[in-house]
Amino acid sequence: MAAPRFEARMAERLVSFETDGAIGIVTLRRP
Repeated sequence: MAAPRFEARMAERLVSFETDGAIGIVTLRRP
């Protein structure tokens, strides 16, 4: 029954990855 915890961890990692990506794009777009 470790699937739910694993899925939650993956979702958490995906959200943090998307956030880091958005921050990186904003930083790159700055002059």
